Amino acid sequence: MGERNYFIVFTIAAMLAIQYFLSKHPNPFAAFIVPMIYMIILTGLFIFDMIQHVIVFLLLLLLGLLYLLREWFEAQKSLKSK
Repeated sequence: MGERNYFIVFTIAAMLAIQYFLSKHPNPFAAFIVPMIYMIILTGLFIFDMIQHVIVFLLLLLLGLLYLLREWFEAQKSLKSK
């Protein structure tokens, strides 16, 4: 695994960790910041050729956004049930 791959994995892991904490926040719009930043960072990585294949970019983007949004919905459901 090259340095590029470590950076991509670290970026995704950091976004998931931040999303976990922000999605538990009572303000439902606080957690929408992370998916937007995630899209911007992945797009930047693709533009600057750190992600070299379009299919990999699209898979990372779609799967990451689905996971981030699913985590947000679960946290909001948990907050409403309390």
